[in-house]
Amino acid sequence: MLKALTPLTIESIKRPQDAARALQAWDIPREALWTALAAVALMSVIVTKLIVWLTPAGATSQPFPSAPVVLAVLVAGGLVITVLCTYYFGRVFGGTGSFDDSMKAVIWLQWVLLVLQVGQVILFLISPGLALLAGLALFLIGIWIFLNFVLVIHDFNSLAMVFFGTLITIVGVSFGLAIVASLFAALLGLEVQNV
Repeated sequence: MLKALTPLTIESIKRPQDAARALQAWDIPREALWTALAAVALMSVIVTKLIVWLTPAGATSQPFPSAPVVLAVLVAGGLVITVLCTYYFGRVFGGTGSFDDSMKAVIWLQWVLLVLQVGQVILFLISPGLALLAGLALFLIGIWIFLNFVLVIHDFNSLAMVFFGTLITIVGVSFGLAIVASLFAALLGLEVQNV
């Protein structure tokens, strides 16, 4: 299974627009897409917890929920909000992409980032400093892939327009995640810790 995914994973990094076109051709039922979203969210929680555990104390002030359940809700919520923003903001700007294509793009992007984050975990064992720099590189790679995915999915002509639309999406996702995390933590009486 993983062997079959490897070529498209590499293609997503080298030629993200070609990868996006390949994703569009996949005929996957929406129920299976929701299952895939839950699976990548769960895998993200595991990898994130590993990275937090390996990060030297004081190396980052980024807040992470201390409870895995809260982190799982946060990650899954973030993916769902990203799908919604990708689809609806794309439509607002004249895009033609479908909801399912938006789901496939977000799920696949998360998969690619997970593969790269596993490499970051291994790098932590060799050099924590380089691993933290790799985290910044992963962020930039993720943005680049996302921009190209949205360009293809919504049949846009301008990467610059997609970039500005993405900024709006990031603001929407951040705002939505903050609300979800605060409400969920308040309901369970949990706190967000700085690591």
